[in-house]
Amino acid sequence: MEITYSQETRKKIHEIGEWLGAGSLNGFGRQFAGKDSNLEPLAEMYDVPVIGGGVILRSVEIPPEIQAIMDAGGLIPSDDYEKIVLPYLSQPDFEHKPLLLSAVGRMNGEQQGVMQATSAAGHPMRLAINFEISREESFRRLEVSPNRNRTDDTPEGLRTRLDAFDTETTPVIDFYEAEGLLITVDATPELNVVFRSFINQVHDRATGEG
Repeated sequence: MEITYSQETRKKIHEIGEWLGAGSLNGFGRQFAGKDSNLEPLAEMYDVPVIGGGVILRSVEIPPEIQAIMDAGGLIPSDDYEKIVLPYLSQPDFEHKPLLLSAVGRMNGEQQGVMQATSAAGHPMRLAINFEISREESFRRLEVSPNRNRTDDTPEGLRTRLDAFDTETTPVIDFYEAEGLLITVDATPELNVVFRSFINQVHDRATGEG
């Protein structure tokens, strides 16, 4: 579904951009919550990409000892995660522009490295957004979603990914809440309703009303 929005919403997005400056937004959510779908209109208006953690890891040279930890399914220490993320975020193309991150640092323990890396790169974290849907809604959306050519887009694969979200990503979201940097958006309604709620909540934070 394509997002449509009014001139008022477009104005709010512009004002959010002025508040955001070169800062970072980091979106989280259970599988099929639509975090990228909600971030992409902002990316288009701000002329920046939506950056996922996988994009970063595929774009930088990872030390062999860290690659071994990743290959074994282990958790990268936050200091090492910062060393991986920082070179990517420090690209000249990103200078003076906002960063729209898609679940970057979604494993518990990586969030400190992300906070340090974004700050050191000149893109301090301004907000994290939790696009919230239930596990049941994730399964429902799997059933009706078009084939995304992911081998784990199966009920068993989704269950594994949701379990990982509950055990690893939920503490990350709690971390941002404790830092006063979290807003939670009910992502259950149709996309246009969710997008308006998302923009309104971020705009309230940007204007000091939320």
